[in-house]
Amino acid sequence: MLSKKSSAIILALLILGVISGVILTRFLVCPGVMFEARIASQPIQAVPSISCEVCFSPGGGCKSRLIYWFGRANNTIHIMVTSFTLDDVGD
Repeated sequence: MLSKKSSAIILALLILGVISGVILTRFLVCPGVMFEARIASQPIQAVPSISCEVCFSPGGGCKSRLIYWFGRANNTIHIMVTSFTLDDVGD
């Protein structure tokens, strides 16, 4: 059995990993969009759109989102999949 301190450290690392994955995915899939600053008074011009989605699904559900995007793709789809396996957390 893990101590409360060890469990807290593992949980913090897991959360940090998920947050890092979301930020990295957002940056890789939509470069420039994440850090783009816009002045509120200027109108936004129409540009080709880039659709991004981050899916975190410990209980399932990402499969249906992938199938949805496969069906909508006009040209290519870029996917990043990250898996965390910690037996101690699962217990």
